[in-house]
Amino acid sequence: MQRAKDIATQLEAIQGESSKHGGWEAWWSSLRTFQDAVALLPGAPYVAEIQADTFLTQEGYLFGRAWDCGYLLCPNLVKPKAASDRAARWVAPIEVITDIHCQQRRRGIDLIVVPIPPRPEVEPDKLVPGTAADQEVTPQRLQFIEALLQRDVEAVDVLPFLHEALRQGQPLSLKTDTHYSNTGAQVVAGVLAERLRRYDFIKSPQKAQDYRVKTEDFQVLTAYASFEGRLPAETTTVRRILCGNGSTFKPDSESPILLIGDSYTFVYANASASLAAQLSFDIGFPVAHIGMGAGGPAVPRRLAQMGTDGLAKHRVVIWAFVARYLADNTASYNQWEKIQLP
Repeated sequence: MQRAKDIATQLEAIQGESSKHGGWEAWWSSLRTFQDAVALLPGAPYVAEIQADTFLTQEGYLFGRAWDCGYLLCPNLVKPKAASDRAARWVAPIEVITDIHCQQRRRGIDLIVVPIPPRPEVEPDKLVPGTAADQEVTPQRLQFIEALLQRDVEAVDVLPFLHEALRQGQPLSLKTDTHYSNTGAQVVAGVLAERLRRYDFIKSPQKAQDYRVKTEDFQVLTAYASFEGRLPAETTTVRRILCGNGSTFKPDSESPILLIGDSYTFVYANASASLAAQLSFDIGFPVAHIGMGAGGPAVPRRLAQMGTDGLAKHRVVIWAFVARYLADNTASYNQWEKIQLP
């Protein structure tokens, strides 16, 4: 079965990376210089604090102490050490994800998990000058994916593909918004489309769509309401996905593929260029899509709200979210909970 082969191939690649660095603990220890620099942020050369937990670099890149630095410094995402005020009720993300996988499999639905690396993981030099732009600084995310794969949960590591795009000179970062660039969304969509091609309904889609592409400049305002008016807008290039009649992309709630997750799944939606749109273009027909701002951990509850009939429409659920939700020192960590699906 191709699903099993894809899991085995991904697992072999990750374990190869771990072995190359002498194992997870040795790899983590080798990053001490980088980690020490992160722990001292936002000292020089960081010139502006936007609010208590947020700062800009001299080059104007926005970062957060908890959501970026805290994630980079969390050594174990498989068995994180929950904050003391939540210790009595916290549930490790890996347990929540595994539980949803098991429930979905019993219904004949495949789950694909995509922990999307945040900007300081994709381009660590933007946070710590002098670091190689494509250095892998988060073995803990790979260790988390390894643990999922060992539980037969299909998880995808998209970082090598993002780094390849970076080496080709493609822009992957915005400055005043911490989401990936539209190029980043296109890269992730391409990786997922390749995985999905093993399904018969991809080869012979019932609702094939003749999409066309239009490349345009697009003005991006920061996604963080508390920063509006304090951070400048910036212009970036997006790949707009349009239907054959020129109308903008629309997801299909009846699609056999459901993409669900946080804002990384719908950023650029108002330009018809979101991850959902890019994935639909790559596979040739629209996916279903549910996106929730800061909602990566809230996916189980949202799936439960769909009801039995809603879930039965889909053959594959892609759960995509920024990987920093996995660290126990982020504000959204306590949103992880096991939910019984209908």
